[in-house]
Amino acid sequence: LISRLLVLVAKGDGSISSVETNRMIDALSSSCHIRSAQVLEQLSAAIMTAVDADNVVYLRQISEGLSLAEKSEIFSMAIDVAMVDDYMDPGELQALDLVGQILGLSQDAIHSQLRKVSS
Repeated sequence: LISRLLVLVAKGDGSISSVETNRMIDALSSSCHIRSAQVLEQLSAAIMTAVDADNVVYLRQISEGLSLAEKSEIFSMAIDVAMVDDYMDPGELQALDLVGQILGLSQDAIHSQLRKVSS
């Protein structure tokens, strides 16, 4: 779930940069306590899986088992990936909105976290 959501945001501007890749590896390694090699496998699989309507429903179902704190932490990781280059592309912003929706966050919660990084 986390890999797919982070890749969705990283691809929001059209491509995944090496800086975004490194940030995703760091985030997944530290939050999930798994080795970098396993993280690379997960990210590769996530890149190969397009996020379409069916996947959105599936990802939303997975996220229902998470606590609000876990959802907020994942959303913060996604924001961190989007901001790693100090610029939020409009496509990344749209991807973040979708990630928040997939996680079941309210629009107020989504926009509140986004305002924190834009100020």
